[in-house]
Amino acid sequence: MNTRYAAEIDLENTATTHSKLVLMGGRGRRVLELGAASGYMSSVLEASGPTVTAVEYDAEAGNS
Repeated sequence: MNTRYAAEIDLENTATTHSKLVLMGGRGRRVLELGAASGYMSSVLEASGPTVTAVEYDAEAGNS
């Protein structure tokens, strides 16, 4: 995996922007992620319940 387009999301640390966004989601919600990179955030979001639509302009990022 190209680590340039990936990050680990620690949901235990609720002070991070990533964890705050995931905690705002929930079943039945829909999320539009712009600049989804490798999809690391989309996969964490989907696991917490919402339906995610991701858009990525950079083909290299989307393929990683």
